[in-house]
Amino acid sequence: TARQLTQNSRVGRIEGLALWLETTSEKSFENANPKDGELIGLWKDLNPTKISNFNLIQTVNNSKPIYTSRYKESMLPSLKFNNAQTIEKADVRGYDFFENNSITIFLVQNTTGGSDTTMSWIPTNSSGGEIARFNLHLQHNSRSYFDFWKSGSGDGRIEYINTISYVNKNTIFHFIRSNSIMEIGINGAVIATKNNASGDIDGNLIAPFIVGKLRTDAYYLFDGTISEIIIYNRGLSIKEIKEIEEYLAKKWVIKI
Repeated sequence: TARQLTQNSRVGRIEGLALWLETTSEKSFENANPKDGELIGLWKDLNPTKISNFNLIQTVNNSKPIYTSRYKESMLPSLKFNNAQTIEKADVRGYDFFENNSITIFLVQNTTGGSDTTMSWIPTNSSGGEIARFNLHLQHNSRSYFDFWKSGSGDGRIEYINTISYVNKNTIFHFIRSNSIMEIGINGAVIATKNNASGDIDGNLIAPFIVGKLRTDAYYLFDGTISEIIIYNRGLSIKEIKEIEEYLAKKWVIKI
């Protein structure tokens, strides 16, 4: 079952796990078995390596993601975002999810194809100006990009022109920044690389970690479903990436 695959996966045994959110476990939400259409105000981090977990919260009913009990090919639960829903953790330090300007993100999602931001962490100064940016923006004018950089300094963006269509399809993504190297993968295939990324982020900076939009204002809201998010605070090896993607593919019935 999906719950057994989750429990037996290598996710929690690979070094550097910072965040693990998914939608099938009885431990993922306040209610162990949510009903179809239920509003989700708490998405629990399943990371077994941390005492203090990275739980995401939404207290406003109109902004809570919607639990969908049987979604597409996998017939498994997912969280629906309709250009209005977000869920977040306030006051997150950069070092809570990355180290030494290195991070690996795995994501299972389905986008409708609008200007969608899946997740973001953007510290600002007292005037509201961006100091740094971590952002997954996966559909914008036929391109997708992953930002990890200090604002106004260097180049920490990798882009992908969407020659592979993943709109309205459950899709596995991976994103890596490991010092100056960046990478985007879709369904097990590397589709974009960058070898000269720059613009180091101070890990002591603090900002909300948001799933469902770009910033705290209503900007580039996500429209689609999200089923699983896994973040490591380092660049994973090719072998480790393959292990996680094979687990996700088997669980969510996605061909890689």
